[in-house]
Amino acid sequence: MTLSTGTATVKLLDQRQLWFFRYAYGVLVLLVVIIFVGHIPYMYQRALPVLDRDLQALASLQISPAVPALFDLLLRTVFVSGFTVISLLLFWKRAADPMAYLVSVMLLTTGYLYGTSAPRDQSLWLAGVIMTAIAETTQVLFFFTFPNGRYLPSWIRWLPAPLFIFRFLVWLNIYVTRTGQGAVEVGIVVLLILIGVGTQIHRYRKQSTATQRQQVKWLMISLGLTVLLVVPSIYLLSITGVISPSKNIFVYLLVRSIRDLALLSVPIMIGLAILRYRLWDIDLTLNRSLVGGAVTLILGTIFFVGFLGLQWLFSQTLSSSLSGLALGISGVGVGIAFNPVRKRVRHFVDRRLYHFRFDLNQLNRVVQRREKPEVKTPAALTGKLIAGYELLDLIGRGGMGEVYKGYKEGQIVAVKLLRDDVRETQPEIAERFHREAKVLAELRHPGIINVVEMDTRAHPPYLILEYIEGQNLSEYLKDHGAVAIDEFKRLAVEITKAIHYVHQQHIVHRDIKASNIMLKPNPEQGDKFDPVLMDFGIARGETTEITLTGSNAVGTIDYMAPEQIESAHDVDHHADTYALGVVFYEMLTGQRPFQGRPAQILFAHLQQPPPNPRELRPEIPDALARVVLRALRKKPEDRFPSLESMQEAILTSD
Repeated sequence: MTLSTGTATVKLLDQRQLWFFRYAYGVLVLLVVIIFVGHIPYMYQRALPVLDRDLQALASLQISPAVPALFDLLLRTVFVSGFTVISLLLFWKRAADPMAYLVSVMLLTTGYLYGTSAPRDQSLWLAGVIMTAIAETTQVLFFFTFPNGRYLPSWIRWLPAPLFIFRFLVWLNIYVTRTGQGAVEVGIVVLLILIGVGTQIHRYRKQSTATQRQQVKWLMISLGLTVLLVVPSIYLLSITGVISPSKNIFVYLLVRSIRDLALLSVPIMIGLAILRYRLWDIDLTLNRSLVGGAVTLILGTIFFVGFLGLQWLFSQTLSSSLSGLALGISGVGVGIAFNPVRKRVRHFVDRRLYHFRFDLNQLNRVVQRREKPEVKTPAALTGKLIAGYELLDLIGRGGMGEVYKGYKEGQIVAVKLLRDDVRETQPEIAERFHREAKVLAELRHPGIINVVEMDTRAHPPYLILEYIEGQNLSEYLKDHGAVAIDEFKRLAVEITKAIHYVHQQHIVHRDIKASNIMLKPNPEQGDKFDPVLMDFGIARGETTEITLTGSNAVGTIDYMAPEQIESAHDVDHHADTYALGVVFYEMLTGQRPFQGRPAQILFAHLQQPPPNPRELRPEIPDALARVVLRALRKKPEDRFPSLESMQEAILTSD
């Protein structure tokens, strides 16, 4: 049996191997628990302060020496438990996956190695030697095999046995002779790990699939976080002794906690990477971490400089530093500066570093506004006449204006109105309304909504469209689920024909989505529908530059092509092809290829490969699935050259 991992295929453990490895893993878990629990009294005694200066400092604060010892024991328990629980979770979820098994053993024994303290003359000292050697061996192998379980370079496959024997002999000598290990013994392991990190970089750049690159990102983030927090804490606690119980017990315990929690981030993120849980959130995490870190640094600098400056000013003018007042004023200043600083940092990170055309916080506001429920009751203009049409029920309302059902001489129409206040205060919205009227006036196709009449100079400006009784495609999919394959092909071909016609007029729609495709009942074909494309408010000519509207998020993020996210002026008909791929994916499976919060979906469009629709619906023909996946390729040139060629591919996808 095999497990596909993108560019490589890893052989799963068979039942006989699985039984053996389960037994071996169970023995290791049992040993870790027995040794740790059995030596809790020993670890408590070792953590008790013994130096006079530490005891005096605790006595001055009326703190018992047992407090830091119990705190140390608590940290050890959390540390070992964290590594063990994540190890058990991986083993439970992916026991037959060799890579997951390696990581499970590594986390279990690493938690033991760094979280357990036991005397060298303990009864299970030989088991401790073996587990320590296993921990160090698996740590090295991890860097040469993650994330797909294949050795890189291939000769590393001969390393495990000699490396384990070497580390076993080193630790056996330490326990028997009661000596330490020399620089050579430590240096060999460190050198191998550094080489392994180098192979991870090589994998990321040359050999990894998109999914594997995301897994490596999780690993690198955890290692980076560990280095940034653990190295300074070791320097302050162990090397220089700047922070100690005698100087400030609370700071000492805080730094100890930060160190151990930072180390716990490694198994957590490795576990997420192996299980691929929220795998693609790492880019969003990086983005938000950059913003949060920069804001913290800037505000911290403002506070520090303000505090020192005010102290100096007060000491010069009032002969007193007034530290409390300086502290309060600095704190108020930071509070006032918080929102402006965060807004500017967010703008810089999203626009300059990620090259987005809009900020992620703007994106959230747009989606919230988009998701407001429509008002479907009579409104203020009901009964009024527009171009001879009597306005009846309000059938839609949005940021641009309102849509009413209109009636005149037996004809029912949809009357789209631009509110006067919008026209006066939001010229970009008014421009969108005018653009839609102009574009629709130039288009004549059975698959595109027809314009009956319009006047963009009237008060209020109006656009009278044919009225389509029925649901849009989005509503239909919510009610009925995925479309039957044969019906999908018929609808997909008709939709593709309509949009291809739009492209032939040198117009890019730029907002193709399921809710912009109406399903018009066709009495001649029984219960069949004809798709009708609508909402050309942000369409433009392929050579025309426009001013972006609203939040600058032109289009709908769930259907937005990667190039549309990054640059409004570099968008051509390929962006419509991508959006159409999302619509077709939704029609075939009942859901869009990328799920989550708006920012998660944005990063998915940029980097995450869409899941094969056949994973959700196996009866989809493989050729048809390939058509949809080709339309969803990240690079515009990798998609169909035209929708005419896409239409042909759909017709021949049996």
